[in-house]
Amino acid sequence: MTAGLRTTQETVYSPEQPVEELLEAIAARDGDRAAELLGVESSLITSAALEEGYTPPTGMRITKSEYGNPEEGLNYLATEDPDRRPERDVGAVYVEYTVNGTEHSTRFLVQREKTGMLRGWEIGAPRPEHIGEIKIVSQHIPFVKVASRSGIPAASSHLSLAAPEPLRALPGTYDISIEEENELFGQGVVGELEVTTQSSVAQGRGTATFELDDLEVRPDVVDQVESQIDSYLDECEASTDPLPSPCPFRFTQGGVFKQIDTVEWTILKRPKVQVKPAGDDVAYSSPISVETVSEGKVEVTATFQREYYEPKTETMDFSVGGSADISEDGDVEWKVR
Repeated sequence: MTAGLRTTQETVYSPEQPVEELLEAIAARDGDRAAELLGVESSLITSAALEEGYTPPTGMRITKSEYGNPEEGLNYLATEDPDRRPERDVGAVYVEYTVNGTEHSTRFLVQREKTGMLRGWEIGAPRPEHIGEIKIVSQHIPFVKVASRSGIPAASSHLSLAAPEPLRALPGTYDISIEEENELFGQGVVGELEVTTQSSVAQGRGTATFELDDLEVRPDVVDQVESQIDSYLDECEASTDPLPSPCPFRFTQGGVFKQIDTVEWTILKRPKVQVKPAGDDVAYSSPISVETVSEGKVEVTATFQREYYEPKTETMDFSVGGSADISEDGDVEWKVR
């Protein structure tokens, strides 16, 4: 009787069965079924999360399967049933798949189900070979959208800040998006992330990391910053002070005996600035930096208190810098550096 049941279950149930079901679930973006087969919980392995913005691997196929545990010392797959041969209750199923034109391979360790007269097969406890991981890094955006899942936390690359743990994910490609209207940066898809099972570490792949550093400052924010700089330069130009503060130019050709009487400033060319995301030092500063990419030019005419000193006119180059952020009132605020 026992021999007959063993023959029946080995004929009807193959070690490949749960892996075949998993590959079918991945191809169908059925994250709920994939999570059940893998025995994992992840906000990125649900049908809702994979509905849009996720592309499954292509060419998913089983290349071979074998009975027995290919690794020694992994006792969690061993059967506790003394009437069965352990090598027939565990197995390994080998899979190949392609992500964005690159082929990858992995291995699933499987085991007999623990109950039932005819015991089928199930994928063993979650292992790095079975699944991938995703990590998002951003200095400016605290949460992003991965495929169809909103609210995925991003880690800061600043070493002093605690980082969220990477999230388990199925192999494939994922759209990374800024999901909600951000006050400083534009929204929408900002990139694509390739994820493979972590058995690809030997090929230089481990946790799939997306660094969200290719942001664009919203055009209306750029306009507001440039407008504030223009107003700032208007005030500097109207000044009659030889050392207007905090202006980007000054006249210092006076002295003890050559005291300046009057000063007139005329901006001949305004500087061209670049408004962009700040660099790695942003953790404790503003998220936007302002830098001059083409210097401005100003003319100054000065008269002196002693009449025998002739008025003097000269030109000088100047630049403007600073940072920008959202003020407590909710407005874009540029600060001069």
